[in-house]
Amino acid sequence: MIARPLAALAVLATPLAFATGVASPGATAHARPSPATTYSWLKVDDTAVGTGLSHISYSGYVSAAKLWDYGGSHHYSHTRRSVATIHWKGVRLSIQGITSPRFGIGYVSTDHAARVAVSWYTRSRDYQRTVVTTPTLPLGVHTTTIVVSGKHVSKSSGNTITVDSFVVTTVAARPAKAPIVEILMENLGYGSVVGNGSMPYVNSTLIPHSMLLTNYDAVAHPSLPNYDALTSGIVDSCGDTCPTDSFTQNNIFSELSQAGGSFASFDESMPSACDVSASTSYVPRHNPEVYYTGLVGPVCNNTDLPLSSFDYSSLPAFSFITPNLLHDIHSGTPAQGDAWLRTYVPKFQAAGATVIVVFDEGAASDGAGGGGHVFADISGAHVTAGVSSTSYDHYGLLHGLLDYFSLGCLGHSCGATPVPIP
Repeated sequence: MIARPLAALAVLATPLAFATGVASPGATAHARPSPATTYSWLKVDDTAVGTGLSHISYSGYVSAAKLWDYGGSHHYSHTRRSVATIHWKGVRLSIQGITSPRFGIGYVSTDHAARVAVSWYTRSRDYQRTVVTTPTLPLGVHTTTIVVSGKHVSKSSGNTITVDSFVVTTVAARPAKAPIVEILMENLGYGSVVGNGSMPYVNSTLIPHSMLLTNYDAVAHPSLPNYDALTSGIVDSCGDTCPTDSFTQNNIFSELSQAGGSFASFDESMPSACDVSASTSYVPRHNPEVYYTGLVGPVCNNTDLPLSSFDYSSLPAFSFITPNLLHDIHSGTPAQGDAWLRTYVPKFQAAGATVIVVFDEGAASDGAGGGGHVFADISGAHVTAGVSSTSYDHYGLLHGLLDYFSLGCLGHSCGATPVPIP
């Protein structure tokens, strides 16, 4: 198939009705493209033979010839009841061909509507001419047929009709919000990340191409309360000793689920879905989904998954990513964490995600905000690189995520300044 994007709307001008009394489907009123609607065009050659979308099939006595045509060829027929059928998806179809003083009339019909007579006659031979355009139709899959009538207007001396190419107009999909990937790192304060020579990817690649939040605080010590705050806006009083399947509050996972949004947690080195058993590389306290009673069970088994199952071709709206204990720097080195981020962040970005990297808490001696001044960074195609010195915390990040997904605030996030997520 030869399929090429159309550079301009000019070729989609109002189609020509070549003779008085011969109707063109385009002669009927059709909607003018709204300035608020984005249209796109695809021009397809007559040699795209097949029955799939943006293909054309021929039946009867139809021949191909090479002249000054689009793609170097065109199809033609003067045999009555020969047919060209175009399957297309969009809102409008234009058919282009050669017109001539010796050409005739074709019957054009879309989606089995009443056929309309269209003339391929012009006083002089013309190439790549828009012969007919359908009315604007609902966005969807359509079928247009062109049937040789064996007739011609009085001024013509023949019955031939031609197809050189066709142009499909469709409504471009409104840009969907980018999926969010939130990565939780561990136990380093802001000053231990920014400027750290052992973290060259973060400092030389990530930060210069992202929005760095320079005044961002964790809300508690130790780890689990921060994961709790980041996902529900509430800090439970049991610290890291809270049992799994014990948090009853609403959370970003349940809110997304109720709103019909998609989400998943991905935990590196977790042995199986929704696993609550600690190992040398994985601990449940870094996996907040296993703590919420409304999720544990079938939901958790389907949405709390090993990182190895991450599908870069089909991201959920929200992914909560937990590296293993070495790679999140809890038990590893800054260099190991930087290497992990260098491997994974570009993959998430390439998959179209907006990527949030945030540390759960700072050093135990740092009480800023309750959990220490920590590194937080937002990157992705929709993010303008820069620095924000606005005061934020985990509650504000949750507030920003809930706003991004048009969800109501949760817990203490309601009173926190939301982190703007583009």
